[in-house]
Amino acid sequence: MTKINEAKAFVLEKVIAPVIESNIGVEYKNKARHAKGWIERFEYIGDLLDYLKRFKAENNHSVYRVLKNHGLLTFEDIIDELFIRFEAFSNQRASFDDFIVGRKYSSYQILILGKKYDTRVGGILIVGNNDVVIIKATLKGGDYPNEWLKEHESLKYFLKSIRGNYNIHYKENAAIHNNQAIPIYTFIRETPFDDFTFEGIFNYESLNHEPDGSMWFKLNKQFGADDKQDAIRLQKIEAIELLESLNLTDQQRRARLLKAPKKPSPIMIVSRGFKRNMDVVAEVLLRANGVCESCGNKAPFNKQTDGTPYLEVHHKKRLADGGDDDVNNAIALCPNCHRNEHYGNPKFSVSS
Repeated sequence: MTKINEAKAFVLEKVIAPVIESNIGVEYKNKARHAKGWIERFEYIGDLLDYLKRFKAENNHSVYRVLKNHGLLTFEDIIDELFIRFEAFSNQRASFDDFIVGRKYSSYQILILGKKYDTRVGGILIVGNNDVVIIKATLKGGDYPNEWLKEHESLKYFLKSIRGNYNIHYKENAAIHNNQAIPIYTFIRETPFDDFTFEGIFNYESLNHEPDGSMWFKLNKQFGADDKQDAIRLQKIEAIELLESLNLTDQQRRARLLKAPKKPSPIMIVSRGFKRNMDVVAEVLLRANGVCESCGNKAPFNKQTDGTPYLEVHHKKRLADGGDDDVNNAIALCPNCHRNEHYGNPKFSVSS
Protein backbone atom coordinates (compact mmCIF):
# COMPACT_ATOMS: atom_id res chain seq x y z
CA MET A 1 0.00 0.00 0.00
CA THR A 2 1.33 3.46 -0.87
CA LYS A 3 1.94 5.94 1.94
CA ILE A 4 -0.92 8.24 0.93
CA ASN A 5 -3.32 5.27 0.78
CA GLU A 6 -2.02 4.12 4.16
CA ALA A 7 -2.66 7.58 5.62
CA LYS A 8 -6.16 7.76 4.13
CA ALA A 9 -6.98 4.27 5.40
CA PHE A 10 -5.89 5.34 8.88
CA VAL A 11 -8.27 8.33 8.89
CA LEU A 12 -11.16 6.36 7.45
CA GLU A 13 -10.70 3.51 9.93
CA LYS A 14 -10.24 5.67 13.03
CA VAL A 15 -12.86 8.37 12.42
CA ILE A 16 -15.08 8.04 9.35
CA ALA A 17 -16.13 4.36 9.46
CA PRO A 18 -17.04 4.40 13.20
CA VAL A 19 -19.23 7.49 12.68
CA ILE A 20 -21.06 5.98 9.71
CA GLU A 21 -21.58 2.69 11.56
CA SER A 22 -22.69 4.32 14.84
CA ASN A 23 -26.18 5.21 16.05
CA ILE A 24 -25.46 8.92 15.69
CA GLY A 25 -27.98 11.07 13.80
CA VAL A 26 -28.33 11.04 10.02
CA GLU A 27 -27.02 14.63 9.82
CA TYR A 28 -23.67 13.62 11.25
CA LYS A 29 -23.45 10.42 9.22
CA ASN A 30 -23.89 12.57 6.10
CA LYS A 31 -21.14 14.90 7.26
CA ALA A 32 -18.87 11.89 7.66
CA ARG A 33 -19.75 10.65 4.17
CA HIS A 34 -19.03 14.11 2.78
CA ALA A 35 -15.60 14.14 4.48
CA LYS A 36 -14.97 10.59 3.21
CA GLY A 37 -15.51 11.79 -0.35
CA TRP A 38 -12.76 14.39 0.08
CA ILE A 39 -10.33 12.15 1.96
CA GLU A 40 -10.47 9.48 -0.73
CA ARG A 41 -9.42 12.00 -3.37
CA PHE A 42 -6.19 13.29 -1.82
CA GLU A 43 -3.04 12.35 -3.72
CA TYR A 44 -0.48 13.81 -1.30
CA ILE A 45 -0.13 13.44 2.46
CA GLY A 46 0.60 17.14 2.97
CA ASP A 47 -2.75 18.04 1.38
CA LEU A 48 -4.55 15.49 3.56
CA LEU A 49 -2.94 16.96 6.67
CA ASP A 50 -3.88 20.50 5.59
CA TYR A 51 -7.50 19.38 5.22
CA LEU A 52 -7.57 17.79 8.67
CA LYS A 53 -5.75 20.68 10.38
CA ARG A 54 -8.69 22.94 9.57
CA PHE A 55 -10.57 21.12 12.32
CA LYS A 56 -7.77 21.49 14.87
CA ALA A 57 -9.04 24.76 16.35
CA GLU A 58 -12.71 23.80 16.33
CA ASN A 59 -13.00 21.94 19.65
CA ASN A 60 -16.12 23.93 20.48
CA HIS A 61 -17.80 23.09 17.19
CA SER A 62 -21.11 21.21 17.49
CA VAL A 63 -19.84 18.30 15.35
CA TYR A 64 -16.87 17.82 17.68
CA ARG A 65 -19.10 17.87 20.78
CA VAL A 66 -21.65 15.44 19.35
CA LEU A 67 -19.00 12.94 18.26
CA LYS A 68 -17.28 13.10 21.65
CA ASN A 69 -20.60 12.59 23.41
CA HIS A 70 -21.06 9.40 21.40
CA GLY A 71 -17.58 8.17 22.37
CA LEU A 72 -16.26 8.61 18.83
CA LEU A 73 -12.85 9.83 17.71
CA THR A 74 -12.60 13.09 15.77
CA PHE A 75 -10.06 14.51 13.36
CA GLU A 76 -8.73 16.60 16.25
CA ASP A 77 -8.00 13.40 18.18
CA ILE A 78 -5.92 11.74 15.48
CA ILE A 79 -4.09 14.61 13.76
CA ASP A 80 -1.01 14.48 16.02
CA GLU A 81 -0.59 10.70 15.62
CA LEU A 82 -1.12 10.98 11.88
CA PHE A 83 1.52 13.71 11.61
CA ILE A 84 4.05 11.69 13.64
CA ARG A 85 3.51 8.57 11.52
CA PHE A 86 3.81 10.40 8.19
CA GLU A 87 6.01 13.37 9.08
CA ALA A 88 8.57 12.40 6.44
CA PHE A 89 5.90 12.90 3.75
CA SER A 90 4.14 15.93 5.26
CA ASN A 91 5.67 18.40 2.80
CA GLN A 92 4.33 16.56 -0.22
CA ARG A 93 1.51 18.61 -1.73
CA ALA A 94 -0.13 19.20 -5.07
CA SER A 95 1.39 22.17 -6.86
CA PHE A 96 0.71 24.23 -9.95
CA ASP A 97 3.63 22.46 -11.60
CA ASP A 98 1.57 19.26 -11.52
CA PHE A 99 -0.83 20.53 -14.17
CA ILE A 100 -0.14 19.65 -17.81
CA VAL A 101 -1.82 21.57 -20.60
CA GLY A 102 -4.44 19.44 -22.35
CA ARG A 103 -4.92 16.98 -19.51
CA LYS A 104 -8.29 16.60 -17.77
CA TYR A 105 -8.77 17.24 -14.04
CA SER A 106 -11.70 16.79 -11.69
CA SER A 107 -13.21 19.62 -9.66
CA TYR A 108 -11.78 17.94 -6.57
CA GLN A 109 -8.21 18.09 -7.87
CA ILE A 110 -8.57 21.78 -8.69
CA LEU A 111 -10.25 22.67 -5.40
CA ILE A 112 -7.64 20.79 -3.35
CA LEU A 113 -4.92 22.88 -4.95
CA GLY A 114 -6.82 26.03 -3.98
CA LYS A 115 -7.53 24.58 -0.51
CA LYS A 116 -11.27 24.97 -1.07
CA TYR A 117 -13.22 21.96 0.14
CA ASP A 118 -16.69 22.76 -1.17
CA THR A 119 -17.78 21.84 -4.69
CA ARG A 120 -20.33 24.68 -4.54
CA VAL A 121 -17.50 27.22 -4.61
CA GLY A 122 -17.77 29.49 -7.66
CA GLY A 123 -15.62 29.53 -10.75
CA ILE A 124 -12.96 31.93 -9.48
CA LEU A 125 -10.58 30.69 -6.77
CA ILE A 126 -8.05 33.00 -5.15
CA VAL A 127 -4.91 31.21 -4.00
CA GLY A 128 -2.66 32.67 -1.31
CA ASN A 129 -2.61 36.42 -0.80
CA ASN A 130 -3.94 37.21 -4.28
CA ASP A 131 -0.82 35.51 -5.70
CA VAL A 132 -2.62 33.29 -8.21
CA VAL A 133 -6.15 32.90 -9.52
CA ILE A 134 -7.75 29.68 -10.71
CA ILE A 135 -10.81 29.84 -12.95
CA LYS A 136 -13.16 27.00 -13.82
CA ALA A 137 -15.15 27.90 -16.93
CA THR A 138 -18.12 25.97 -18.31
CA LEU A 139 -18.97 26.72 -21.94
CA LYS A 140 -22.39 25.09 -22.35
CA GLY A 141 -25.22 24.61 -19.89
CA GLY A 142 -23.60 26.50 -17.04
CA ASP A 143 -24.66 29.64 -15.18
CA TYR A 144 -22.67 31.96 -17.47
CA PRO A 145 -22.35 32.10 -21.28
CA ASN A 146 -18.56 31.80 -21.32
CA GLU A 147 -17.03 31.21 -24.74
CA TRP A 148 -13.82 31.10 -26.71
CA LEU A 149 -13.13 34.31 -28.62
CA LYS A 150 -10.25 32.47 -30.23
CA GLU A 151 -10.13 28.78 -29.38
CA HIS A 152 -7.50 27.91 -26.75
CA GLU A 153 -6.07 31.44 -26.94
CA SER A 154 -8.62 34.10 -25.97
CA LEU A 155 -11.53 33.57 -23.57
CA LYS A 156 -14.72 35.48 -22.78
CA TYR A 157 -15.18 34.80 -19.08
CA PHE A 158 -18.06 36.26 -17.08
CA LEU A 159 -17.50 37.87 -13.69
CA LYS A 160 -18.89 36.42 -10.52
CA SER A 161 -22.39 37.72 -9.90
CA ILE A 162 -24.80 37.43 -7.00
CA ARG A 163 -28.46 37.41 -7.96
CA GLY A 164 -27.61 39.02 -11.27
CA ASN A 165 -25.44 41.77 -9.77
CA TYR A 166 -22.05 41.87 -11.55
CA ASN A 167 -20.00 43.81 -9.04
CA ILE A 168 -16.36 44.45 -9.91
CA HIS A 169 -15.63 44.88 -6.20
CA TYR A 170 -16.42 41.28 -5.28
CA LYS A 171 -13.06 39.97 -4.09
CA GLU A 172 -12.89 37.26 -6.77
CA ASN A 173 -13.54 39.78 -9.55
CA ALA A 174 -11.22 42.36 -8.02
CA ALA A 175 -8.37 39.84 -7.79
CA ILE A 176 -8.34 39.68 -11.59
CA HIS A 177 -9.37 43.26 -12.44
CA ASN A 178 -6.90 44.98 -10.11
CA ASN A 179 -3.85 43.01 -11.19
CA GLN A 180 -3.30 42.53 -14.89
CA ALA A 181 -0.11 40.57 -14.22
CA ILE A 182 -1.71 37.94 -11.98
CA PRO A 183 -1.37 34.42 -13.46
CA ILE A 184 -4.79 32.91 -14.14
CA TYR A 185 -4.68 29.12 -14.26
CA THR A 186 -7.53 28.35 -16.62
CA PHE A 187 -9.61 25.16 -16.67
CA ILE A 188 -12.35 24.65 -19.27
CA ARG A 189 -15.13 22.13 -19.65
CA GLU A 190 -17.83 21.90 -22.29
CA THR A 191 -20.76 21.01 -20.00
CA PRO A 192 -21.35 20.75 -16.24
CA PHE A 193 -21.04 16.97 -16.55
CA ASP A 194 -17.49 17.00 -17.92
CA ASP A 195 -14.11 17.09 -16.21
CA PHE A 196 -12.04 20.22 -16.75
CA THR A 197 -9.19 20.51 -19.25
CA PHE A 198 -6.22 22.62 -18.19
CA GLU A 199 -5.78 25.23 -20.92
CA GLY A 200 -2.73 26.97 -19.45
CA ILE A 201 -1.93 30.29 -17.83
CA PHE A 202 -3.94 33.28 -18.99
CA ASN A 203 -3.75 37.02 -18.26
CA TYR A 204 -6.42 39.68 -17.93
CA GLU A 205 -6.74 42.08 -20.88
CA SER A 206 -9.99 44.03 -20.49
CA LEU A 207 -13.35 44.41 -18.75
CA ASN A 208 -16.39 44.38 -21.02
CA HIS A 209 -20.10 45.18 -20.55
CA GLU A 210 -23.17 43.62 -22.13
CA PRO A 211 -26.46 45.54 -22.74
CA ASP A 212 -28.22 43.43 -20.08
CA GLY A 213 -25.77 44.65 -17.41
CA SER A 214 -23.61 41.52 -17.34
CA MET A 215 -19.83 41.91 -17.42
CA TRP A 216 -16.99 39.72 -18.66
CA PHE A 217 -13.23 39.60 -18.71
CA LYS A 218 -11.25 39.09 -21.86
CA LEU A 219 -8.45 36.69 -20.94
CA ASN A 220 -5.53 35.85 -23.22
CA LYS A 221 -3.23 32.86 -23.01
CA GLN A 222 0.28 33.60 -21.79
CA PHE A 223 2.31 31.74 -24.38
CA GLY A 224 5.67 30.35 -23.37
CA ALA A 225 4.71 30.13 -19.69
CA ASP A 226 3.31 26.62 -19.69
CA ASP A 227 4.03 24.90 -22.98
CA LYS A 228 7.33 23.42 -21.83
CA GLN A 229 7.36 20.58 -19.32
CA ASP A 230 10.18 20.52 -16.79
CA ALA A 231 11.76 17.07 -16.42
CA ILE A 232 11.14 16.94 -12.65
CA ARG A 233 7.55 18.07 -13.18
CA LEU A 234 6.99 15.30 -15.73
CA GLN A 235 8.55 12.75 -13.37
CA LYS A 236 6.15 13.82 -10.64
CA ILE A 237 3.15 13.52 -12.94
CA GLU A 238 4.24 10.06 -14.07
CA ALA A 239 4.57 8.97 -10.42
CA ILE A 240 0.97 10.05 -9.75
CA GLU A 241 -0.29 8.32 -12.88
CA LEU A 242 1.55 5.14 -11.90
CA LEU A 243 -0.17 5.12 -8.49
CA GLU A 244 -3.52 5.66 -10.20
CA SER A 245 -2.84 2.71 -12.49
CA LEU A 246 -1.71 0.45 -9.63
CA ASN A 247 -4.98 1.17 -7.82
CA LEU A 248 -7.07 0.00 -10.80
CA THR A 249 -8.27 -3.57 -11.12
CA ASP A 250 -6.52 -5.74 -13.71
CA GLN A 251 -9.67 -5.57 -15.82
CA GLN A 252 -9.82 -1.76 -15.68
CA ARG A 253 -6.14 -1.37 -16.53
CA ARG A 254 -6.28 -3.80 -19.45
CA ALA A 255 -9.39 -2.07 -20.81
CA ARG A 256 -7.50 1.23 -20.79
CA LEU A 257 -4.52 -0.40 -22.48
CA LEU A 258 -6.72 -1.61 -25.32
CA LYS A 259 -7.78 1.98 -26.03
CA ALA A 260 -4.40 3.59 -25.46
CA PRO A 261 -2.36 4.93 -28.40
CA LYS A 262 0.74 2.89 -29.22
CA LYS A 263 2.94 5.94 -29.80
CA PRO A 264 3.61 8.41 -26.95
CA SER A 265 2.81 12.06 -27.55
CA PRO A 266 5.94 14.23 -27.73
CA ILE A 267 6.46 17.13 -25.34
CA MET A 268 9.24 19.67 -24.94
CA ILE A 269 11.29 19.25 -21.76
CA VAL A 270 13.41 22.10 -20.48
CA SER A 271 15.45 21.41 -17.36
CA ARG A 272 17.39 23.78 -15.15
CA GLY A 273 20.68 22.26 -14.06
CA PHE A 274 24.01 23.10 -12.49
CA LYS A 275 27.51 22.90 -13.89
CA ARG A 276 29.03 20.59 -11.32
CA ASN A 277 32.66 20.70 -10.28
CA MET A 278 34.21 17.55 -11.73
CA ASP A 279 37.04 17.79 -9.20
CA VAL A 280 34.45 17.13 -6.49
CA VAL A 281 33.12 14.14 -8.43
CA ALA A 282 36.61 12.77 -8.97
CA GLU A 283 37.61 13.23 -5.32
CA VAL A 284 34.49 11.46 -4.06
CA LEU A 285 34.91 8.55 -6.50
CA LEU A 286 38.56 8.14 -5.48
CA ARG A 287 37.55 8.24 -1.82
CA ALA A 288 35.02 5.47 -2.41
CA ASN A 289 37.57 3.34 -4.25
CA GLY A 290 34.91 1.35 -6.10
CA VAL A 291 32.77 0.66 -3.01
CA CYS A 292 29.31 2.14 -2.40
CA GLU A 293 29.52 4.48 0.59
CA SER A 294 26.03 3.46 1.69
CA CYS A 295 25.67 -0.33 1.46
CA GLY A 296 29.39 -1.14 1.38
CA ASN A 297 29.08 -3.35 -1.70
CA LYS A 298 31.37 -3.12 -4.69
CA ALA A 299 30.19 -1.17 -7.74
CA PRO A 300 27.87 -3.43 -9.79
CA PHE A 301 29.94 -3.14 -12.99
CA ASN A 302 32.78 -1.25 -14.63
CA LYS A 303 32.12 1.58 -17.08
CA GLN A 304 32.59 0.70 -20.75
CA THR A 305 34.28 4.04 -21.44
CA ASP A 306 37.25 3.77 -19.09
CA GLY A 307 36.88 0.52 -17.11
CA THR A 308 36.48 2.29 -13.77
CA PRO A 309 33.88 1.09 -11.20
CA TYR A 310 30.43 2.59 -11.83
CA LEU A 311 29.23 4.65 -8.87
CA GLU A 312 26.99 7.74 -8.89
CA VAL A 313 27.92 10.88 -6.96
CA HIS A 314 24.97 12.18 -4.95
CA HIS A 315 24.69 15.53 -3.16
CA LYS A 316 23.26 15.05 0.33
CA LYS A 317 21.62 18.48 0.18
CA ARG A 318 20.51 19.10 -3.37
CA LEU A 319 22.22 21.83 -5.33
CA ALA A 320 18.73 23.10 -6.24
CA ASP A 321 18.06 23.54 -2.51
CA GLY A 322 21.25 25.54 -1.95
CA GLY A 323 23.54 22.63 -1.16
CA ASP A 324 27.27 23.08 -1.64
CA ASP A 325 29.11 21.45 -4.52
CA ASP A 326 31.89 20.15 -2.31
CA VAL A 327 33.30 16.85 -1.12
CA ASN A 328 31.65 17.01 2.31
CA ASN A 329 28.19 17.33 0.73
CA ALA A 330 28.71 14.46 -1.73
CA ILE A 331 28.75 10.70 -1.51
CA ALA A 332 29.42 7.89 -4.00
CA LEU A 333 26.57 5.41 -4.32
CA CYS A 334 25.66 2.32 -6.30
CA PRO A 335 22.56 2.76 -8.51
CA ASN A 336 20.28 1.02 -5.98
CA CYS A 337 21.36 3.18 -3.07
CA HIS A 338 21.21 6.30 -5.24
CA ARG A 339 17.60 5.51 -6.15
CA ASN A 340 16.85 4.94 -2.49
CA GLU A 341 18.07 8.45 -1.68
CA HIS A 342 15.62 9.93 -4.17
CA TYR A 343 12.61 7.64 -3.93
CA GLY A 344 12.92 5.44 -0.84
CA ASN A 345 13.99 5.99 2.76
CA PRO A 346 17.12 8.12 2.42
CA LYS A 347 20.04 7.62 4.78
CA PHE A 348 22.08 10.69 3.79
CA SER A 349 19.83 13.21 2.01
CA VAL A 350 18.74 16.30 3.92
CA SER A 351 15.74 18.52 3.14
CA SER A 352 16.12 22.15 2.17
